Amino acid sequence: MANKNLKESYPVLRTSMESLPIQRLVTVLQSGIFRSAIQGQTLLSFLSSLPGFTEDYIANRLQTIFLNGDSVDDTSLVFSEGSVTLALSAAMPGLAGALLRKGSPLTSLRKTAVQKQPSQSSSPVVVKVKLFNVIAVEKGRELLAEGVLLKSEDLVSFLKLRPTLVKAMHETTLNSEPIGPRELFANLERYPKIFLICNADDV
Repeated sequence: MANKNLKESYPVLRTSMESLPIQRLVTVLQSGIFRSAIQGQTLLSFLSSLPGFTEDYIANRLQTIFLNGDSVDDTSLVFSEGSVTLALSAAMPGLAGALLRKGSPLTSLRKTAVQKQPSQSSSPVVVKVKLFNVIAVEKGRELLAEGVLLKSEDLVSFLKLRPTLVKAMHETTLNSEPIGPRELFANLERYPKIFLICNADDV
């Protein structure tokens, strides 16, 4: 199922914020968003489907990639399982950063993802994508504007710890019905997952 169709399959929370609170909201992407792929699709093809992820950005800015906990050096690797977790980060500092970044001369010292043959070509794959540090900051706003699918409990936990973000939400609707801050959490908790769309209202 393409990401653009997810909002037709899940409850949709739509809101808007000024740019500054959106830059705080993007850190919720660390908990993971869900997108669709197919077995046999390359990692590069999947990453390129994310808004703002050009080939240049993937090659030069996206320096640390983990697939199911293993470092990835080659973005021509294909998805071979029905469910995977992908973590994306810019270059990290220190020895850990040098060890984990793509193409590191220290690759022999860490576990690296290896190519596996997909069990059945074109079978659907659910990809949980986690965005960290400046990757979330630089691309989170575009992702939120397009819409992201995430666990409702992750969003609720995140917002409960940041009440100023809830106050910053404008024109909020759930399934096209207006909803206020007092009813927000109770209604979100009714659903396992929520499709969140957040646009900047100061552009």
